[in-house]
Amino acid sequence: MNKKTPYIGVTGFMNQGQVEIVLKNRNTHPSIVGRRLMVGVLVSSKTLQGIQNKWPLRYPKMTDLGSIFTNDEGCLNLVHFSSDNPTNLFDDLMQITQLAGENLHGFQLNMAWPDKEHLLRYKEKYPNAEFVLQVGHEAFSQKGNDLTQIYQAVLGYDRAIDHILLDMSGGRGLDLDHQKIGSLVSEFSPISYLGVGVAGGLSPENVQQKLLDIVNQYPDISTDAEGKLQAAHGGLDLSEVRKYLEASIPLFQGVRV
Repeated sequence: MNKKTPYIGVTGFMNQGQVEIVLKNRNTHPSIVGRRLMVGVLVSSKTLQGIQNKWPLRYPKMTDLGSIFTNDEGCLNLVHFSSDNPTNLFDDLMQITQLAGENLHGFQLNMAWPDKEHLLRYKEKYPNAEFVLQVGHEAFSQKGNDLTQIYQAVLGYDRAIDHILLDMSGGRGLDLDHQKIGSLVSEFSPISYLGVGVAGGLSPENVQQKLLDIVNQYPDISTDAEGKLQAAHGGLDLSEVRKYLEASIPLFQGVRV
């Protein structure tokens, strides 16, 4: 199995109008450099139950979920799901799938080391779905920040996952340590079926500085940004998204995969 096409991600979309505004400017569409635009929509176990969490301008209501994703062929439409009840993961994924509609392509799992069996059960029903496993602060902590343990844990998922996202920020805008992340990417990049992505405080101002060395060494890397693309009032700032994509595209010029 080959690696899936890499992506440049933006997370925090609340409605299809926001997605369409981003897609209107084809000059900043990641497809021009062989990437997909990852459209990230946040869902938690709380919002799945219809309960508002502390980020109402980042997490849409479930009644709106089915109208957010478009059918643009250059997009990767993912629900970024975090759960307080991992034992119910398969049922939650199935419920979200019904709510999200036919343009959903898969999930990013924002939880530490979810049970592989839930993912395999889901892929039996939706074999083309893509799973991104976020490997963040809690995941590192549970493995004692030991790279060997983390590496073995990721290998244990085998083809139940399609990508990992190395993300110590978790949407909080904390800066990516590009030297540390680079050493981690070097460990995971050789895995033939696994896409590798990085995140952490990426913004229009710093994305080239933080990712230039990584992209030059690992041209099939994926990226995701959320925290520093938010407006002061807390919602996604589409002008910042545009500037972020404008700054990101040149990184991948000449390194098509």
